[in-house]
Amino acid sequence: VGSRQKYKFGELWPPYPRPTGPKQHYWNRYHHAHYWPYPYTCQDRAYVADIMDRQIHNGWTEQNTLYAYHFDKDGNKLTEAGLLHLRWIMEHAPEERRMIFVQTTNNSISSQERLANVQYAASEMSDGRNVPSAMLRVSPTYGRPAREEDMKYRAYVGSILAPRIQYTTGGGSAANGSN
Repeated sequence: VGSRQKYKFGELWPPYPRPTGPKQHYWNRYHHAHYWPYPYTCQDRAYVADIMDRQIHNGWTEQNTLYAYHFDKDGNKLTEAGLLHLRWIMEHAPEERRMIFVQTTNNSISSQERLANVQYAASEMSDGRNVPSAMLRVSPTYGRPAREEDMKYRAYVGSILAPRIQYTTGGGSAANGSN
């Protein structure tokens, strides 16, 4: 494939490394020209498939995580939102993705309390049958409290200026160009 080195005037030409053996037959050149990308695309496709599998796994991990806002601040018990999210995981997540993650806290004792409360609530919801495993997960909390977002929105709406162009309804005449 490509130009071959030839011996001319006591030297090999071109001077950079090239094939030196006999030329390929026609059928070999045809096969290489028509099927050359196949051996090289297999690794590329496997790499892309691996990245997609990792993204899917990370997405399900995020979805099945119970964060700090799913728990009471005082007793480490699940709130109503936490119970609803736990029920969603147990009823709607695919069987192979049905694993419960609990965000850790700064205190290992409270993390263990949260984990125990989640396992207890899961066993109550499923009557002790097919309880998915639960584990602690170190992760940041994404988002903000709804109260903070509501305050921002209300401040934004309160700062909107009144329209500056005065709009008057009424009929115009064709003489001055308005309707």
